[in-house]
Amino acid sequence: MLFLDQKFLEFIENLNEGIWIIDADANTTFVNTRMAEMLGYTPNEMIGKHLFYFMDEAMVESAKNNLQRRAQGLRENLRFEFKHKNGREVITSLNTYPLMQNDGKYNGALAAITDITERKDLGKIVHQLEIKFKSIFDYASIGLAILSKDMQILDANDNFCEKLQYSKDEILNIGLLSIILPENKSEVLDNIDKLIDGTSDAFMAEYKFIRKKGSIGWGFTNYFAVKEGKNKEIKIIFSLRDITEKKNIEYELIKSEALFRNVLEHSDAAITICDRELRSLYANSSAFDQFGKKREAVPPRRHMCEGLPNLSGYYEKWEKRVLDCFSSGIANQYSDVDQIGSNSISSESYTNPIRDEKGNIFAVAIFFRDVTKRKQIEKESHEQEKFAVLGKMAAHLSHEIRSPLASISMNVDLLSKNLKLGERQQKSFEIIDEEIKRLNHLLKEILSFSGEFHLNKMNFDIKEAIENIYSIFKASFKCKNIKFVNSVNSQIIHADADKIKSVFICLIENSMEAIDNNGDIKVYSHCISNDNIFELFNDNIFEFFIKDSGCGLENNAKLFDPFYTTKEKGTGLGLPIAKNIIEKHGGTINLVSSRPGETIFKINLPINEKNNQ
Repeated sequence: MLFLDQKFLEFIENLNEGIWIIDADANTTFVNTRMAEMLGYTPNEMIGKHLFYFMDEAMVESAKNNLQRRAQGLRENLRFEFKHKNGREVITSLNTYPLMQNDGKYNGALAAITDITERKDLGKIVHQLEIKFKSIFDYASIGLAILSKDMQILDANDNFCEKLQYSKDEILNIGLLSIILPENKSEVLDNIDKLIDGTSDAFMAEYKFIRKKGSIGWGFTNYFAVKEGKNKEIKIIFSLRDITEKKNIEYELIKSEALFRNVLEHSDAAITICDRELRSLYANSSAFDQFGKKREAVPPRRHMCEGLPNLSGYYEKWEKRVLDCFSSGIANQYSDVDQIGSNSISSESYTNPIRDEKGNIFAVAIFFRDVTKRKQIEKESHEQEKFAVLGKMAAHLSHEIRSPLASISMNVDLLSKNLKLGERQQKSFEIIDEEIKRLNHLLKEILSFSGEFHLNKMNFDIKEAIENIYSIFKASFKCKNIKFVNSVNSQIIHADADKIKSVFICLIENSMEAIDNNGDIKVYSHCISNDNIFELFNDNIFEFFIKDSGCGLENNAKLFDPFYTTKEKGTGLGLPIAKNIIEKHGGTINLVSSRPGETIFKINLPINEKNNQ
């Protein structure tokens, strides 16, 4: 059914022979008017009826054998008898052709049928066919050429010549292989050989072709073989449709997509693209890393929350933001602090609508960046700058006070020994001596806070060190009926033992002072899990907690500020000094929670020397 357009249908209708086409089940799919008239029917009466309907039972067996040969791909010229609508026999001469699909599967048959009794001149029909074909060939909207078996171009229409930028005379002097790229020649030759030997009816392919001046174009090509004349000479019909522009657009799209994916895949921001049904259309590597998932483990076009950790309220917030972006069509920026487990996660993100060529929003891109570490560094940097200024000032004042204070202490000592003092006067000198000692202690704390100390690191067992601290407070605990529990795992760490002990002494002493009577103080450690989807923990960090059942702390935000205290005789330097010591070891100290009945401090401390340098 090649060239079965309106013009060709008109051509078939004008033929003096009948054209009959059946499908693989021998049902009639097409007959021209001449064929219908030959059997006394209209075309509509024949369409859909089985081939056997139009013959006597005596001819059915013969017809079955004929159909088997068609299914085998055999063409035949034969004589056959059909039954006219009025019951008379119609003796015909048939030229039958199998109709095969590209994969070689039988798809039906076509027959050109002549009523032998009328003995029409078939030569005229052939001549008419040649005229019609020539007309179609010359004025087709695609490039057409006729090739010999050795692939010499025998004829070509104007469209074919124009695509290759040759004149008609020039094109007839070249072979097909001169316009085919070298890398495609072998494949073309193999396929044409199959056409010639009959193992293939046709083949189609997209190939690059070479124009006269050497430029390269893309063509959709179609080849099929025909036999011409009494000698059945094989010729190849070759069609060429120029698809260069289409290929160039495809190439630019591929480049754009590759560039787009490359940029997204190498972005440190987690990027996800969702459709209106909140299905994930795309997620880059950072997005999968952010949630601890492998790309191959997550199904495509899933709901944006499917397969991810269960975080209460977190995904609902993002679902609303995506839907808001679809409805408003406006990009929005967000800064969030989310509580994920026991950790606060700071993030910067925004949603951006993606539109098609008509301006309709078909997707929303989410850009998410975890800035927790950056925020922490900024905060620590700000605090360090503030504390550095205070530390320098404090160190300068301590040096200025230390010398006169030493002189006062020495002279007070001399006076108390050389003067004859009464009881009241002796008491006054004792008060002066106690205040001098208190000022000296304060000066030492100020120097510790200012950072003027060195770490004397060694390997020691942190559990054993806390046991030693317990012995210092044992009597005080007993006096206030405080139960002390040391549940810290035995662990060798490389640190300044005295400085680390002073941190624990400060925290335990604060806990003891926060308990009136009858309470608990517990020091414990536990394994760091990887439940936090936003942070990868270092296995070389030791994490432990100091928990008490005291009254709780006020104004938690200022706990580590120097000189802030709620105690009558406190200096406000205990916790800042403890923080300074831990940070000089490369660790962190935080207040986890504080309320009446429960206060918890957490300390993260590097275990080995490499991590706390």
